[in-house]
Amino acid sequence: QIVERITRTAIALDKGNIAVNTAFELRLLRCAPPSCSYIILKDLCLAVRGISLRVLTASQISLSNGHYPSNYSEIAEALDDCAELLRKNEPVGEHERDHDDDTENLTNDGTNILRDPEDPFLLKPMIKHLKKVIVIWLDEIGPADRSTTKYCSEQSRKTMKLNALPWLIKIIGCFIPLFFVIPKALLKLETWTKLFDPFSNHGAKAVWVIKFAVG
Repeated sequence: QIVERITRTAIALDKGNIAVNTAFELRLLRCAPPSCSYIILKDLCLAVRGISLRVLTASQISLSNGHYPSNYSEIAEALDDCAELLRKNEPVGEHERDHDDDTENLTNDGTNILRDPEDPFLLKPMIKHLKKVIVIWLDEIGPADRSTTKYCSEQSRKTMKLNALPWLIKIIGCFIPLFFVIPKALLKLETWTKLFDPFSNHGAKAVWVIKFAVG
């Protein structure tokens, strides 16, 4: 059951595309400066997916070998700490932040050069990266800086464009074809006959489609 849940989650978070569906910036509703939080959420989705697949792979290999790393419980506690941060959904205090920079120990594909013999599956660097992304995400959805300069800055204008782009793509992809389909349908006598036929439900369908489109 656990393997199935991890697999389903990994498929849902593939490429982090699910985060783009949240591109509408909710912080605009509280009159806060715009922020492109869905990009950070996308990074978080990818980090969760990566660590999930790595843990799943490590557990299956360890099970087949009959040997688990000695620091297995430490890794489990670190993952539980990450989950607790997301459950609290509050910005992390300065004393809880990890300020270490391990980028000099990473190759181009993100693999740690300094392999820990107690961590053969390289879970520790991935957990550290996951925690950093969680901290950034919690900062992003936390209290906003409402200083006047934040509202009309160049950064806020760039953010608005980034937030609007996914929605413009969806609107163009969904509605432009309708401009070619609807005129053809309206010019057919058969369409109007079906629409006002009391023994069919085409009229009710048309009303529902209009309500759905307006919504």
